[in-house]
Amino acid sequence: MSEFKWDKNDGQSYTSGRICLTDMIFLNYGDSKAGSILIEFEYFSSNSSINYLDICYSDPDLERYVEGNHFVLKNIDAYIRNKLLKQEFNYNFL
Repeated sequence: MSEFKWDKNDGQSYTSGRICLTDMIFLNYGDSKAGSILIEFEYFSSNSSINYLDICYSDPDLERYVEGNHFVLKNIDAYIRNKLLKQEFNYNFL
């Protein structure tokens, strides 16, 4: 399970273990279409791995666009990993 430490200066801080998170991503795609993706996942800080639990799309066209494009999937994964690293280590690759 996740371990937390309490620091009165910065609130509750994540230190190690597993944490379950949900992220919402807004995406423009196709011919001026827009939609949202809700992603539920587990993050393991010990090895920086992500286990995707559930992905919900705002519409079927967006699902086809994302699932049918390996580069979009890689970009979404990179976005989530970068966001997690920034939150955990106050570091940003981009």
